[in-house]
Amino acid sequence: ELKLSGTADFSRNLNHYVQPKLSHKFTHALQLDAGLDFFGGPDGSFWGRWADNDRFFAFLKYVF
Repeated sequence: ELKLSGTADFSRNLNHYVQPKLSHKFTHALQLDAGLDFFGGPDGSFWGRWADNDRFFAFLKYVF
């Protein structure tokens, strides 16, 4: 499963947060979620203050 989510602020200067995420179920009990977080915009904007904090994440979930 591929999911794309995010937010954008158009009020003054365009700034945004975007998260593409991939989920894969290996078995009924084992699932992997991985994705990226992208922050962007001018320094003084809401999301722009975190523009240098893009990240990768991965979660491995085992249910028993």
